[in-house]
Amino acid sequence: MRVRACGRIGTAALAVIVSAGCTVRGGSSTSPPTVALAMRSGDQQNATVAHAVATAPSVMVTSNGQAKAGATVTFAVASGSGSVTGATATTDATGMAHAGSWTLGNTAGTNTLTASVSGAAPVTFTATGIAGPVAAITKIAGDNLTATAGATLGTAPSVSLADQFGNLVSSQTVTFAVASGGGSVTGATPSSGANGIATVGGWTLGAAAGSNTLTASSGSAPAATFTATGTAPITLPSLAGTWHGTWVDTRYGVSGAITSVVLTQTATTFAGTGTIDLSSLGLGVQNGTAAGTIAGNVITFTFTAAGIGSGNGSLNGPAGSGTGGVTALNFGNFTFTGTASATQITGTFQFTSPTGGNGTITVTKP
Repeated sequence: MRVRACGRIGTAALAVIVSAGCTVRGGSSTSPPTVALAMRSGDQQNATVAHAVATAPSVMVTSNGQAKAGATVTFAVASGSGSVTGATATTDATGMAHAGSWTLGNTAGTNTLTASVSGAAPVTFTATGIAGPVAAITKIAGDNLTATAGATLGTAPSVSLADQFGNLVSSQTVTFAVASGGGSVTGATPSSGANGIATVGGWTLGAAAGSNTLTASSGSAPAATFTATGTAPITLPSLAGTWHGTWVDTRYGVSGAITSVVLTQTATTFAGTGTIDLSSLGLGVQNGTAAGTIAGNVITFTFTAAGIGSGNGSLNGPAGSGTGGVTALNFGNFTFTGTASATQITGTFQFTSPTGGNGTITVTKP
């Protein structure tokens, strides 16, 4: 019994001695040091695409709140497809480490770079890539148009600006200038918007009919050239006066004279009287009248011959057309087209019924 008791006492004493020894040697239980990584410079920068940011990213490493020298920091591109030099750096006596340089990717927008060290959460730097100088000018609208000489085009020329990588360039001045054909522009130096597009205020063609060109230039990029064609202005001929001529129905081989046609024309009104010989149709000589209004280069008119028929039409500059109907002999409806000058009016008519005639009318003014 004494031996067993001594054994138990000895075992307990040994445990106390070991425990005491551990306490004396360690003083207290230990824990791993706390490592932290923090940015110091180089975050939230802007730079031209494919160029390095002005300030290389740098970090500070601490251990239990004190600068940690000799720590290895790794810098790596996370997004934006850029590149980094000096990607592995060692902290100095102050715990500082920095990348050699950070070059942004070719696409405008956000770029990110991470810095990491063993034992600490990584940090992320952000930079924004901005489009570079204008390298390409692309026509968007307003090219190869046609308008009356001296008129302003309905669609103003516009261009899109891009750098060498295709990034749209905003807030860049574009100069539009007349290159040939005369004419003029308004709003000649617009700035490109967020979408890279710049639009001239307006382009007025030269007074002479023919080709006109306009250039759009910005920076050192090749200029874009717009082309427009000016056509001769459409004007109404002077129709006032006395006319005479003939009508011919080529299908049935009949004809007659048109006499004593007197037309009057003012800035806003049109009127006429005359006689037409329809004896070959058994209708004798008939009197007719016409009346209309003028707006710009267009005459809109109606005509009638008592007991024969009536119709309406328009003359746009030198070209005219219209419709009508002949009640006599049940001839029915007809259409007509024609041209007019200051000395001659010619036209063709076509009755719409299967048995209807067709032919021409010609009158001249001496």
